[in-house]
Amino acid sequence: MKFTESQLKDITSKIDSKCGEFECPICKNKSFDIDRDIIHLPSYPIRGNEVEPGDISVRDCVAYICKNCGHVVLFSID
Repeated sequence: MKFTESQLKDITSKIDSKCGEFECPICKNKSFDIDRDIIHLPSYPIRGNEVEPGDISVRDCVAYICKNCGHVVLFSID
C-alpha cells in the first residue's frame, strides 16, 4: 500500500517539526528520498527458538533513504 501525497505531506511536516533539518546519522547528508510505500514492521515475542503464534503486532512506518549513502531511517506513523 502506498501513501497518498496528502498523507506524505502531513507525515513529513510532523517529522520536520520534531526533528528540524534531519541529517543522515552515517554520512551527515541532508538530502533524502521518502519511500511512498508504507513499511509494515512486525514485532513478535520469541520464547527460546519459537515464535509465539497469535502475538504478532505490526507498526506502520515511513522510510527516509539517504541520497548519498543509502542508509534507511524508519519513523513510526502510529
